[in-house]
Amino acid sequence: MQQKSPRRWARPPKTARYTGYSEATLEKRRAAGLDPPFYKIGRAVFYDLDEIDDWLASGKRQSTWEESAVVQSVGESALAAGIAN
Repeated sequence: MQQKSPRRWARPPKTARYTGYSEATLEKRRAAGLDPPFYKIGRAVFYDLDEIDDWLASGKRQSTWEESAVVQSVGESALAAGIAN
């Protein structure tokens, strides 16, 4: 059996640099229940960078007219929150 590689944990500042999102955007997405997935230990927030990689890859598109899974989840959450047209 192969041994799993250790998780690559990151706090919000490092995750913001890694993804290109601001810390404020990551905080707003956490509050709204949107991806990327995160973990809390007490008051501390952590991200698993392997999960971040998967989340970023889910937004990959083959053309400009395709909606990514990320865009779809944001749209669905906006509709549920009543902030979309």
